[in-house]
Amino acid sequence: GRKSVRFGDHQFCEQAKSIIVRNTSRQSKPLRVQVMHSSVVAHQCFALKALSWLGQIIQYSDGLKRILCQVGLQKGPEGENSSLVNRLMLNDSKMWKGARNIYHQLLMNSLLMDLKFKKIFAIQFAKNDYIRDDHDREFSITDLSVQMFTVPSL
Repeated sequence: GRKSVRFGDHQFCEQAKSIIVRNTSRQSKPLRVQVMHSSVVAHQCFALKALSWLGQIIQYSDGLKRILCQVGLQKGPEGENSSLVNRLMLNDSKMWKGARNIYHQLLMNSLLMDLKFKKIFAIQFAKNDYIRDDHDREFSITDLSVQMFTVPSL
């Protein structure tokens, strides 16, 4: 998960970080702790709210769902694996559980609900290795493979 544990100036937060890392390092793997500027955290919270809202809206609008699928799967200027969806999947293991859940729900409510886009998504998914050293398998993008590859049309 993710939680803010300290608010204050940079030095104060760095001290808290070192204490948390030191106290949890007795376990097999210390907690991952980041010191972030409050504006970055605010932007991330806003992005999650916007994705959640978009996920609710596309359930009622087929046109918006198709637009979201087309934009999400469109190749970027870098080439083959540069679509927004590919970049999200490649960075899946770097996200916290809450962010993963929201964008996975968005994928399930959009790309996986339309057979044409589901097929394109499944092909892109199969071409890439999205399995990184991921400590939360049940929140991983690889968990979506069941929804993709258990359909007769694929």
